[in-house]
Order: sequence, then C-alpha cells, then structure tokens
Amino acid sequence: MNVEKLLDEFVDFIYKKVSDNTYKPVESKTVSFGSDYVFEFEKGFLKTEPNRITPVLYKHFSESHFVNAINDFKDTLKLDEEIVFITENNSLFRDFAQEIFSKNSKGISKERDRIINKFNCGELFFRSKTAIEGVGIEVDSFYFIFDKIKITFCRTELKDLQDYYSSRSFITKYKFPAFYVEIEKPVKLKEINLHRETDMFHWILALFGVGSVSSIETKYSSDDSSVYNRSTSGRPSQNIRFVYSLDEKKLKGLKHLYPLLRKSLIEAGFVKGKLNALQVAFERYRDGLHYDSFQKQISSAVMGLEAIFTEKGAELSYRLTMRVSHLFKLLHQQDYSQLIKLAYNIRSDYAHGNVEIEKYEKKVIERYGKFEDFSWQILNILRTSIVVSLLLELDPQVGKVDTFQKSIDSSMLLINTNLIDKIKEKILPLADTLISEYLIHG
Repeated sequence: MNVEKLLDEFVDFIYKKVSDNTYKPVESKTVSFGSDYVFEFEKGFLKTEPNRITPVLYKHFSESHFVNAINDFKDTLKLDEEIVFITENNSLFRDFAQEIFSKNSKGISKERDRIINKFNCGELFFRSKTAIEGVGIEVDSFYFIFDKIKITFCRTELKDLQDYYSSRSFITKYKFPAFYVEIEKPVKLKEINLHRETDMFHWILALFGVGSVSSIETKYSSDDSSVYNRSTSGRPSQNIRFVYSLDEKKLKGLKHLYPLLRKSLIEAGFVKGKLNALQVAFERYRDGLHYDSFQKQISSAVMGLEAIFTEKGAELSYRLTMRVSHLFKLLHQQDYSQLIKLAYNIRSDYAHGNVEIEKYEKKVIERYGKFEDFSWQILNILRTSIVVSLLLELDPQVGKVDTFQKSIDSSMLLINTNLIDKIKEKILPLADTLISEYLIHG
C-alpha cells in the first residue's frame, strides 16, 4: 500500500469531516477534541502528562513524512481563528503511527478505518483548557451547560502543575491549590467565540472572590503562539489575598448566577462596549486587582464605589459613607463608616497629587493591622457591592421603580423597606455562595 497516498486520503477525510460539521448537525454521539498528545520516536503519539500544558512534537528523519502530514492535518483544522484538536483519539493516532512505522499495510488500513468510524459517530467540539492556581475545589468534577456551552471544573493537585510553574517563585512560596476549567462548544456554533467566552468566564470568577489568582493559562492549540497568559492579580510576587474554596454548594451558586452575571454585567458592558455605572464599578474592581500600589488599589476601589453609590453633586464623601455603611449593616451587621471615610481621604489625596500615604499609616495599622489588609478590604467591599446592586437592580420592585441610591436612602429613613425585604429574600441566602468575606488577616 502507498503510505503517502493513505495519509493524504486520511487528512482529506478529516478536513472534510470537520468542514461539514460546521454547517450541518450530526448524530447525537460525541467525540471530544483537544491537543494533549506528544509524538516521540518509536512510540508514536502519546498522551501528555497532566502537567504538560504545551505538548511538543518531536521529529525524526525516518518518520518525517508522517510528522509533516500530521502538521498539515493540524493546519487544516483552523476555523474562525480557533482550532479543533484531538483528545479522546490519542490512542488511535498512536496506534496508527506505529502501524505506519512498522510498514504493516493491513494494520494501516485497519487503524485508518477505526479512526474514520470514530469520527463518523459524533459531534465535534472546540475546547479551551485553563489552569487556575490559588483556588481550591472540593469535588472531583462539576459541570454546567449554558447556551450549549459546557463548563467543567476538574480538581487537580498542586504537584500536577509543579513542572509547569517551576520557574515562578510563588508556586513554592504559597502552596496554593489549583483546578482546571474546560470550556467546550460544538464546532457548528460558529457564532460563539471561544476566546471571548473564556475571557468572560474569568471576569465572572473575579466576582466570586477569584480575583487574585496569580496566573491563568489558556490553551487553544499545541502551538506556542496560541498559548497565552491571563493574569488576574497582577504580579506573581504579590501576596495572594483571596483564598477561595469552591465546594459543591458554591459551584451550584455559580451555575445559577453565571447566566445572570454574564448577560447583565459582562456581555453588555465588555462585548457591546456600552458601560453603565455598575459596569464601570466592575472595571475599577478589575483594575484594582492588578495594581501593586496600595494607593492605586484603594483609589480604584473607591472610584468603583462612587460609581455605584453616588451621583453628581455635593457631599460625595458623606453620601458614599452613609450608603455603603447602611448596605453592609444589612448584610454583615458591621459598621464600615470609618473605613470608607479613611479610604475616601486616601483616594482624594491621590487624585490631587499627594502620593505620601505614610501620614495614614498609624491610623491604618491601629485599626486594620496593615495597609495590605486595608486595601484588600476595600476591594472586597466593592466586589460585594457590585454583586448585591446587580441582583437588586434586576428586581423590578427595586431597580426599575427607584434607583439603587434612592432605595438605600429610603431604607435608611424607613420610608420604604423594599430594600431590606429584598436583601433578606434574595441576597442573604446567597451570602455564603457569593458575598462572604475571603480576606486573609494578619
């Protein structure tokens, strides 16, 4: 048998199969795709180890034709700047490679037919895989489906990522847990951009206290050029402040709230490009997570709170302090008025060119321990405020009758207890899932 002809026919078949699958539905059985394989001399295609984020394709002259054919095969699978990969068929390709190298014509035909039959039985998927460090997950796996997009959480141990992160000092310093998230969409859903969907998911994680994960890696192909970083906390050397654990209850909360947060906060603001006050606040929150200066963190967080709690006019500091304090008395039975006043003064000084934060050091240390805890406390207040105000404003009895600010003012004066009722009904049951405090103190 002509091996070259067989390989050409095989590549043509796979290309046609993928192309056809983007335009018409197929059987209900599924075949998942990914790129978790390595080609090694005399071993064929092998599945990579768990810590191999970017597999390497090793070449050898005696197998050069086969390797080149597979490279051509990978190139043919690029659609809409995304890439289809093979995952569950790793063993098929390994066996196929070994038969070719053994020059066994009958074996080659058999393996080719086996792969073709496998491909004929189901739907094809795009898949991104993200390793997130700094967040624990207490179940082996958990998934939910939204608009035909499947999001899966898979537990992993820190040692599974050790080789990949070996050059980064924080991995050995902090010993945080990690988990994988896989986002998968059918190939035929061409209108959904997987890159954007993955970004939106990372933004939503920030509202669940996963704002300071030190590094995120997303892989769309085995090519180095298509592996890129997403850093949500800024500097790897910076202390990671939110230590968050996703148990089954919190994962169910995420499943419930994901469509709401994605549509109302993320998609509307960052995809359509039109920001309202709440989306501006979220932008300030994300900015604050990246800053390595306490003044910048505090100033960004206060600006985010101003976007939610104040309108144009005088007495901004007073209105901000009163409204934030009242909301958190309802939520946590804690008085944050002094904390907000101090944060506003720091933000005001910074906005007017005074960068000497030392004058506040004594007061901050006496009340809050250190600047680091103080700045992260402000960021966490902003995070909670974003989620609470979003959930309340989407309620027609709160958001569409009154503005959020007026609802708080009426509640403080006991003119209208609508806000109090809605917080008890809608927010407090979600407190452990979403708006509890996850700061490390000390």
